[in-house]
Amino acid sequence: MTRTWNSPGASPPWFAMATGIALAGLVLVLLSACEPASAPAPILDHETVALETEDPRFKIFLRPGPSRPGAHALRLRLVPKSGWHMTPEAPTRLELSAGPGIEFDSPRQSGNDAVLSSEEIIEFAIEYRLGDDYDASDGASSEPLAKSQLKFGVCRNDNPRCEIVKREFEIPLAVH
Repeated sequence: MTRTWNSPGASPPWFAMATGIALAGLVLVLLSACEPASAPAPILDHETVALETEDPRFKIFLRPGPSRPGAHALRLRLVPKSGWHMTPEAPTRLELSAGPGIEFDSPRQSGNDAVLSSEEIIEFAIEYRLGDDYDASDGASSEPLAKSQLKFGVCRNDNPRCEIVKREFEIPLAVH
């Protein structure tokens, strides 16, 4: 027995299959267009310094930031690695200290002070000035270092329990 599709209103069998594939493709396109926009990707350029990349949960980057006249500025950015996300709800804190003559606008910042705070990125603005008592000859190197204490939360995507991370490291400060 053979089937014919020459009767009125009948379609060839391949037409139904092609229509189904086209509709499935349209649904996929519409779903991908409806996904929320993600946070900006980490800015990685010749001026960006990686302060922490070995930890399997996150990376920490430092880059120049927009500054005002007479001040210097940096941006400290925390980015989760694949399978992890930041948790802005966790106690988040950045504390900075440096030698004589270096004055921070905000030596202690909480998560509420961050310029970006999401599951994809937490970023702090660091602004500082060189005081009259700053003496570049006091340091052993040409770039002074700030001491920082950083506290934040990072969560595994497949586990609702988050980990609180504490890090102490030095931040190179530009004085030019």
